[in-house]
Amino acid sequence: MGNDVESRAIAYINAMPPAIAGSGGHSQTYAAATALVHGFGLDPATSLAILTEHYNPICNPPWSDKELQHKVNQAATKPHDRPFGWLRDDGPIETIDNDVDLSKFMIGSSQPAIAAQPPPPESTPDPGQLPERLFDVPGFVRRVMDFTLANAPYPNIGLAFCGAMALQSFLAGRKVCTSGDLRTNLYLLALASSGTGKEFPRKVNSQILFQIGMSASIGDKFASGEGIQDALVRTGRMLFQNDEMDGVLRQINLDRENSRESIPNILLTLYTSAGDVYPIRVKANQKEAIHVDQPHLTLFGTATPQYFYESLSKRMLTNGFFARLNIIDVGKRGSGQSPGSARDLPEEILDTAKWWADFEPGSGNFLNFHPRPLVVQATPDAAEAIDSLRLMTENEYNAAEEALDEVARTAWSRTCEHAKKLALIYACSENHIEPLIGLPAVEWATEFAMHQTRRQLYLASVHVAENPFHAECLKLLKRLGEQPEQRMQRQHILKYMKCKAADLDQIIQTLIQQGEIEPITMPTATKTASGFQRVVAE
Repeated sequence: MGNDVESRAIAYINAMPPAIAGSGGHSQTYAAATALVHGFGLDPATSLAILTEHYNPICNPPWSDKELQHKVNQAATKPHDRPFGWLRDDGPIETIDNDVDLSKFMIGSSQPAIAAQPPPPESTPDPGQLPERLFDVPGFVRRVMDFTLANAPYPNIGLAFCGAMALQSFLAGRKVCTSGDLRTNLYLLALASSGTGKEFPRKVNSQILFQIGMSASIGDKFASGEGIQDALVRTGRMLFQNDEMDGVLRQINLDRENSRESIPNILLTLYTSAGDVYPIRVKANQKEAIHVDQPHLTLFGTATPQYFYESLSKRMLTNGFFARLNIIDVGKRGSGQSPGSARDLPEEILDTAKWWADFEPGSGNFLNFHPRPLVVQATPDAAEAIDSLRLMTENEYNAAEEALDEVARTAWSRTCEHAKKLALIYACSENHIEPLIGLPAVEWATEFAMHQTRRQLYLASVHVAENPFHAECLKLLKRLGEQPEQRMQRQHILKYMKCKAADLDQIIQTLIQQGEIEPITMPTATKTASGFQRVVAE
């Protein structure tokens, strides 16, 4: 059994990131020593031999024999909160080979040194941009999109969709809900580079609301969290069209104290309060508290793809705000055309928007302050499809929780809720007078919401690093993925990575061991050259 345990321990150590000077190297090496001595129950001499032979060669710089011995001694003598042999005793002992999933040997620990720098996660498939068929929502949304596309200087179907969905989300706010009291409040983030035509869909929405007498409910930039609250006190519902969402997203990473008054936290709280009573902070000299009953906030934000990807972090992916965003990558700018005016709106669009403005469900004298939204029912087959989606997403959530994957757990926790909100908006767009959630609405919303979740997880796997070394691994993988046939010569990789040759060797060795890349030879004009290619999962 000893050889089996050693083989398992060696596989575990080989899968760990190397210790890099200045990047938690001491903690990482102590974690490796602790795993061997305490986790696998190996004697100090065997543990030292494994560290020397399998771990130290990839460390930068390598440790001296004395330093490695010190780490082993520490691991053997310091108290631990895990039972002795927890890695060795977890399941049957088996020899590690290339067909075995190494992740099951990497059992987490609350010991800080072990958890300090986990190995990079396996790559997640890219679902790609949202399929164009999912931009097709019948009724009001389609009509607003058609007008936008026909009149924008540079029509873009993704931006037209975001604008029209945001408008329908806002118009139905505080007016309708599902049987479970979900509302139409929607947060949309369009990833759009400069010059793609971000302004025209916002102009269309502003003109529609102005012409039906609701211009007071339009907001643009977020001045502060308090400013958002003050706007809702005045109107009860708001449509914010913000072109500077990059800064809002960066606040999540900068707000280390998790301030309740920060813009992201205000948006997060409002999202979950759409069917509740929302308390407003008490100002100086204010005699009594103010509350907003069922506040509604729709967000149509835009951000440049580069800054959005740069702002991604594990903190952002797990704080709840990111999971509530619908992120639409709108792609490149479309072909130009002779633009029309956003003011020349069709009567059919204005009539529907005015109908929503005048619609007051329920009865009573204080509808503006205490609305009683119409409950939009689902057909039996639609309700059955929603239940199927719920079970599927619960299974994904449970699997993420078992794998201690906080990012995936957060993402899957909102998928079914997203789909139900989207199906409600679909029904309101399809028939504003007698909305009914049918099977086509749920099937569309399910595909949309599932794509959004999978896209989130892909972005996390590509852009969110666990530590500086992992960041360099992701940088190389991303670059390879952008190349024809996903391959590059080694000399070109070295030039791109801007690091020392020895450092690149460590990155490459780690990615090869994890099955992410493989060495190849590449033809050149005069001779063959060494290179590397991404391994595409079958």
